Amino acid sequence: MNQTTERKPKKVPTSGVRPKKRNRRLKQEIRQRKQQEQQRRELRRGYVVLGLLAVLVLLFFLNFRTRQVDGVSMVPTLADNDRLLVRRTETFARYELITFEPADKVGESYVKRIIGLPGDRLHLDGNRLYLYEATTKQQTNQAGTFSAEQLPDGALTVLLSPEAVQSIGTQTEIPANQYFVLGDNRGNSRDSREMGLITSNQIEGVVVFRYFPLNHIGRVS
Repeated sequence: MNQTTERKPKKVPTSGVRPKKRNRRLKQEIRQRKQQEQQRRELRRGYVVLGLLAVLVLLFFLNFRTRQVDGVSMVPTLADNDRLLVRRTETFARYELITFEPADKVGESYVKRIIGLPGDRLHLDGNRLYLYEATTKQQTNQAGTFSAEQLPDGALTVLLSPEAVQSIGTQTEIPANQYFVLGDNRGNSRDSREMGLITSNQIEGVVVFRYFPLNHIGRVS
């Protein structure tokens, strides 16, 4: 007698992936998406930082420039080969250090100290110039003329070159937007005593910082 046995049908999963494997794959995909989103956020932050740096660099070059001292006309304040940071500005104060382009030496840059401001009084006696602030009361003699022997307190007396004398002419005060500048090393400086007054258009800016040499790094005044 032939006997037959009933075999139970095999269970076939409804999906080609087992549940455990499917869960692991989903978790892996979620981790990948999170990593990708994190990378995108970091990339966006990087773009923002680069943008800010670009703006700062642009502002720096728009408002500052660097200059190197060549010579000893500003000793002891500045020495040969000092590196300076110069801030662009349209307002200048007495005794500030500035850099400017000489009218007769296009492309060069001088560093000097502002001594005379617009409105300061001028008096020429031959090649001798008397300069003093407009707020200082001028002394006169009995004839009502200027007396060199009775100079106002704080008056500056300098000798000018023929070219400077000619440029100043009969002016009795420094005109608007013009300045009288001197080097701190008066015995070895080409300044307004030779060049005459300089204009605001010639001025590059005010010296604010010395960044080299390292042992003299700091603000300059």
